Amino acid sequence: MGDRKSESSRTEPREEVFEFGRSSHIVEGATRAQPTEPFMQESDDKPTRVSAGLRLALAVALGCGFVASASGVTSITRTDIARTEADDDSLQTQVDAVGLEFFERKIRPIFVEHCLECHGENPGALKGDFDLSHAAGTLAGGESGIAIIPGDPDGSPLLSAVSYANKEFAMPPRGRLSDQQVADIRKWIEIGAPDPRRQELVAPIEAAPDPWRDPAGKGREHWAYVPMASIDPPNIENRAWCRNDVDRFILAKLESAKIEPAPEADRRTLARRAYFDLIGLPPSPEEMNAFLADDQPGAWERLIDRLLDSPHYGERWGRHWLDVARYADSNGLDENTAFGNAWRYRDWVVRAFNDDLPYDQFARMQIAGDLLPEPDDRSAAIDNLVATG
Repeated sequence: MGDRKSESSRTEPREEVFEFGRSSHIVEGATRAQPTEPFMQESDDKPTRVSAGLRLALAVALGCGFVASASGVTSITRTDIARTEADDDSLQTQVDAVGLEFFERKIRPIFVEHCLECHGENPGALKGDFDLSHAAGTLAGGESGIAIIPGDPDGSPLLSAVSYANKEFAMPPRGRLSDQQVADIRKWIEIGAPDPRRQELVAPIEAAPDPWRDPAGKGREHWAYVPMASIDPPNIENRAWCRNDVDRFILAKLESAKIEPAPEADRRTLARRAYFDLIGLPPSPEEMNAFLADDQPGAWERLIDRLLDSPHYGERWGRHWLDVARYADSNGLDENTAFGNAWRYRDWVVRAFNDDLPYDQFARMQIAGDLLPEPDDRSAAIDNLVATG
């Protein structure tokens, strides 16, 4: 038993291995004492037990002194401390090099293959204003805020996105990364998100101003921004072709391009065009026969009025506005979660078209319906809220 105790109490030099990624950094000759055998310092009175950590702290504070090791009491000076700090710097350099190598081998290929098409290849069209093509952009994040918190993978939105933890913000949208790729991104963030691409930063390219985006430029020449005015119909050569002043404008363009007008459509073809254009549906046989049998003046005008009064008119044309507003009944992802009350906005848009709601009121209700004066009519007040989406 005595031999075993003596064997266990000895402290032998050993190697300390610091793991970083897949590489190990070995410090030769480091010693570790068993906690049951604190170092001892001889004094005039009696042996005093002092921990090695306390001795090192005292030595650093005093600038000189001694520290006990397994082989006895060792002197320590400021030179020794400086040498230790230099060794630490060397170790940190090795750690940095390993981190950058990990980025080049594991992370950059993921960015290039799955991310930069939308987040870096075209700086002028970054999705979400998030640029992954260089380190500064990666750390800065985008419209939704920062994407990476170095050292905190679980708190980094980027890891949440690539692991599909939040299906609404899952990236890349074309398919989830492999488990190994997700694990590599987690490890990269965990070790501080090292990124060597700082030297690749370049000054932003100053693009020539777009005259169409200039509030006082070409955009003001678009017909939608030109004040309405009374304009005389243009002169045309084939006056017999025109039935009203609108025809004169159409024919003037055709004549300037040296294009002959198409032959006049027969009544059946004309009716089918009107149905598809206004309500998006073909006429029934009964509806077509009724129109063909109406040989009284104004038959065409009556057909158009009937189609404009159809509830299908709002469904046909309201859907174009819903596309502009990016309307959908659900989020459209894997679980296809339905938005329970989205249909209320959809139906309001359809009603607005069918009721011929003035465009300025149509836009105002969607932008600030909840801020408009509340109407006395309850249904109208509800419409103001529904219109905001």
